[in-house]
Amino acid sequence: KFYAPWCAHCRDMSAEWKLLGEHMKYEGGRVRVGAVDCAQSHELCARAGVAAYPTLLWFGPDRAAVPERYEGPRKASPLASWALQRLEELAAGQEHYEYAYDEEGNPLLGGGDGGGDDYGGDGGHSAYEGRDEL
Repeated sequence: KFYAPWCAHCRDMSAEWKLLGEHMKYEGGRVRVGAVDCAQSHELCARAGVAAYPTLLWFGPDRAAVPERYEGPRKASPLASWALQRLEELAAGQEHYEYAYDEEGNPLLGGGDGGGDDYGGDGGHSAYEGRDEL
């Protein structure tokens, strides 16, 4: 989520975003949820193509790929369904790669290092490796 602190829509969405993070944690941490304050991270938001707030983007493991913009309802449940569907599509599309799954069969993901202000890949670490939501 790319947001601005002065944005009323961003503030209104804050509780749902927290619920989404909790839901993703309950789902095993397979999808990492983060937030970027564009008032503090102008350059990052510009690189991501953010022009309005809040902007919700999905970043997959391919750092060169354009992130997918979420345009659906701004509620935790549809956001979670959408994110988990992206994850399943990603896993299905990468089954032929040697490192698509870890040794326990968990899908490997890129996208973000858990630091909040970086949306780059993490080198193919398992999404199950104790990641914290922001």
